[in-house]
Amino acid sequence: MSIVQSIIDVVENEANKSGARSVTEVELEIGRLSGIEYSSLEFALKVLAPSSILEGAKIVLSKPPGIAVCNDCSKEFETNSPINECPVCSSYACSIVRGKELRVSSIVID
Repeated sequence: MSIVQSIIDVVENEANKSGARSVTEVELEIGRLSGIEYSSLEFALKVLAPSSILEGAKIVLSKPPGIAVCNDCSKEFETNSPINECPVCSSYACSIVRGKELRVSSIVID
């Protein structure tokens, strides 16, 4: 619930800066390694959005996959885990470079 409230706060602040009367669409980018449970997020949006500036707005949810890079051989690969073995050199010295995102990527206002 607190994450959705933070999203609503961000959208309200941006809408107020622009003098918007309403928001018609919000695009959220929430990576698969962000630790966010998508069904819980969607439930919280259904509960909190109707009493906020998001009331009636279309919510577009983008779920970028996890991408890691091996620090030893520079191989980039897709992953579903924060701890990885490189598929090329078997090193565990890998860093997550994508998939932890949690951001409002666009807002369409009236």
